[in-house]
Order: sequence, then C-alpha cells, then structure tokens
Amino acid sequence: MRVGIEKLDLVDSILRHNSIYPYVIDDYSADQAVFTFEEILSSPACYALMPNEGSLFVFIPQNGILYEVHCAVLPEWRGMQAVGAAKAAKDWMYANTPCQKIFTVCPAYNAAAYALARRSGMTRVGVITNSFLKGGKLIDLILLSCGKGE
Repeated sequence: MRVGIEKLDLVDSILRHNSIYPYVIDDYSADQAVFTFEEILSSPACYALMPNEGSLFVFIPQNGILYEVHCAVLPEWRGMQAVGAAKAAKDWMYANTPCQKIFTVCPAYNAAAYALARRSGMTRVGVITNSFLKGGKLIDLILLSCGKGE
C-alpha cells in the first residue's frame, strides 16, 4: 500500500490528472507541466498510500501523532471504491504508524473532496475563512478530522 520515490511517475501522473490538479492548486502552485511530488515521496516522515491503482492518499506529519491527509482519486476509481480506499488508508495509518488523529482541509468549492472526507468517517470541525487564493478570490477552507477509535 505504501509507495515511495520508485513510484514518482505514477504519483505525479495521478496528481497532474486534468480532473484532479485544478482542484488542488491555489494561485501560487507550480504549473501543471512541471509539478512534482518528489520531495514528499522522498521524506521518510510522509506516507503516500495507494490502496488501489487509482487512489492516492498522502499523510504529512504535523507532530508525533497528528497527520494531515491529501487525496487524489482518478475518475474511474471514484464513488464507493474511493470511500473504501480512504477507509483502508486511514486504518493502515492507525495500525502502522504513531498516528492518532487525521485532519484535512477542503477548499469550499471542492464538493467531491468534502463528500469523500465525510463518507470516509471524517467530521467537520470548522472553517478557516478566506484562507485559499484561487483565481484571485479568497476561498474558505473546511476543516475535517477523525481520530483513532472515534
């Protein structure tokens, strides 16, 4: 399930996919053609998990037990397959790392990411207002989280 730098091309191709990249970038992000996830995949502290061929979940530590998750799911793997993959990734993190709590932030316009987070067991815990610049407009970020045993 965990992938590393050896899967950089696959990970980059998922994240650069035309149905994903426009939804995960802000006005300061790298151009789609040059974007790479090499630094994250090279970090032993980060966990890039692929429960299936079309779903990527990246967990970035914020401290010893708290991880921020980012997801990217190709169109043919969305729906209930994505929910199952998200739950599998979350369960893997709880079983194989010190992780006790996971959070994510979804731009208010990304209804699909928000729905996946909710369907996979995350709870909305707040809003960080005017904190994401997209197309010159300030967008709210919706904060969701879940914890081991919750």
